[in-house]
Amino acid sequence: MLRDYEVTFDDNLVLSILRQFRVGIEQVHTLDFEALSPDSFVWKLGTKNSIYYLYAEDYVESIEAITKAIRMFSGDEVKLIEVKSKISFENAAPVKNAEIYKKPESYEKISKYAVVSGYDFVFLAQAIKIAKMRIAS
Repeated sequence: MLRDYEVTFDDNLVLSILRQFRVGIEQVHTLDFEALSPDSFVWKLGTKNSIYYLYAEDYVESIEAITKAIRMFSGDEVKLIEVKSKISFENAAPVKNAEIYKKPESYEKISKYAVVSGYDFVFLAQAIKIAKMRIAS
């Protein structure tokens, strides 16, 4: 599982998750992390040439909710990265392990961008326009 309740981060596990997306990342560094809620987590990852955001959430309502959460954390304009293989809703671990999980109307769109880690759907977004940092005076 990508995250646990102590929020540990395993670089090898992260790389194995990243390989499920249509992006060639071989080395990554964790730059920042935030628990947005008890079940929603985002990591800022740096590579040689790009900034990425890895977002884990147990219940997904829509792609718009995912990108909004990432943008609220980052301030950056982002684009979601597609996965190599889609997951069917019924076979996804977060769905199978929940007592009740209402299928989002937009699951076909969600499945283009979601992989699974433990009880979470995981999404990867690349920063396409990085917010300017303010310098405190």
